[in-house]
Amino acid sequence: SERKLTLGRITMSLPDEIERRFRFIVGKRKGVRKGNIGNAICDALIFWMESDDQTISKILNRAKRQ
Repeated sequence: SERKLTLGRITMSLPDEIERRFRFIVGKRKGVRKGNIGNAICDALIFWMESDDQTISKILNRAKRQ
């Protein structure tokens, strides 16, 4: 039997510049199609959960310098 995929909901606020950059990058990488932003956020959350703290710190520090 197939299991139905259930979806949770997280409502969040982001600084305008981060939202703008994220939407732009998602559009470039995945295209501007329904569901691509949600899929990219899911990918980012999985990456964050599976990465160690050192890796995340390096990435965040590099992003802050840009």
